[in-house]
Amino acid sequence: MRSGILTFGIYREETMYESFAPPRIYVCNDIAEDPDAHERTQRIIAAYPDSDIVRFDQQDVGDLIACHGLAAKRPRMGVKDVGPPSLFLTVSRFTGPDESAPEVAAVCRDVPDADRRMVMFLLGLYPWHGVWLGGMKHEGRSEMGSDMVCRPAWRLNTMLGCPHHCVYCRFGELIPMYVNMGEYCRRLTELMAANPWQTTYLYDDASEALFPEPALGAIEAMIGSCKQFPDRHLVIHTKSANVDFLRDIDHQGRCTMTWSLTSSLQSREVEAFSATMEERIEAARKCASWGYPVRVKFKPIVPFTGWRDHAREMIRELMSVELDNISLFTIAWMDVDELKACFPVDLLDQDFLRAAEEAKEDMKNRSVRPYPHHVRAEIYRFYVEQIRALNADVPITLCTEALDMWEEMAPLTGQKPRTFVCGCGPMTAPGLRCLSADPWRDVKPVSVWDEPPDKE
Repeated sequence: MRSGILTFGIYREETMYESFAPPRIYVCNDIAEDPDAHERTQRIIAAYPDSDIVRFDQQDVGDLIACHGLAAKRPRMGVKDVGPPSLFLTVSRFTGPDESAPEVAAVCRDVPDADRRMVMFLLGLYPWHGVWLGGMKHEGRSEMGSDMVCRPAWRLNTMLGCPHHCVYCRFGELIPMYVNMGEYCRRLTELMAANPWQTTYLYDDASEALFPEPALGAIEAMIGSCKQFPDRHLVIHTKSANVDFLRDIDHQGRCTMTWSLTSSLQSREVEAFSATMEERIEAARKCASWGYPVRVKFKPIVPFTGWRDHAREMIRELMSVELDNISLFTIAWMDVDELKACFPVDLLDQDFLRAAEEAKEDMKNRSVRPYPHHVRAEIYRFYVEQIRALNADVPITLCTEALDMWEEMAPLTGQKPRTFVCGCGPMTAPGLRCLSADPWRDVKPVSVWDEPPDKE
């Protein structure tokens, strides 16, 4: 356990994350109309007795945004210390992704610099199941992109924000959360019935899914939806060690736990409010012992000085856990100037940093920036070699990497970009070593969104 800082990896019966204290909890008055949502809200409020409670009506959200700056564009946490985030509890209105909805447009007109995505969430209009196209759209279909290989899928949205404050992340300061999980999971069952092609559902990739548990009770409810079908699975992507509540859930193997795992140094220095590397591995070990399929993403790999030794230590400790698969991903979605602004520069591998600086112009339009291809390839090769030295069988894959990297690494990993198994893909059920279908070719997404109120 780390001392002297918030430790979010420790579960406590009556609360969610020990020592996390949101300064405010905004509570929408509409919640009271839904007994299930009201009960979940009361459990969350009870966990934080020192937080100020701000109650509001749905029609006043625009004023709240304007007065409290709730939808301001978020800086990366390594650039600005925004302090512990407040919570914003509301209900999903179960609409689709209409960024031009009149309510959204009105707020953005009054607050021109507002983050439109956050505005939609605060209004209850963020799509409760969102699609990640995973490439280029062509004639109404999704095709694999060359710059980032990621599968098209319905992903489940109930939160937008995280308390971990990783330096490279923008999701701090405010965490809006849908609490009408009873109705949410009723509709989730409908979504699963309408999309037989999708066997696995990733829950909240823009937040920390374990953070509000067990008070919110979303994970157990979503597992219940999965159990209505013979082949549906929930995927939890986490950096937390808040797992003890999972022990007593009747999951029947329908919930896969996927950890983002980083070195001991990285988890402490730049992900300080998450669980440490050691705590995450111990949490994964617990979940495996309780029958949960466990996956790991080495994500994001930030090459610090001595990164090989750090990786070797991490992999050696991890290999005591039974794993379904492993994914690899280097830090991305920022240029080299942002990298230096977010991270302690003296910790970064200086040779790789120079390579990123020299490649700045070439990488400026790449999702996989800042590190050029040869740097990322060297990192991946080392990781694969270290994993294979200890485990000859676990599937190894890349995560949101470029197609040219896939082509180079395929002989080493044994995985191909169209059929690879991964940590959270829509067809990657536990136990698979490759997919039997092409997700881009065979996906037939069917939404079950409601029409916005003004269109009914």
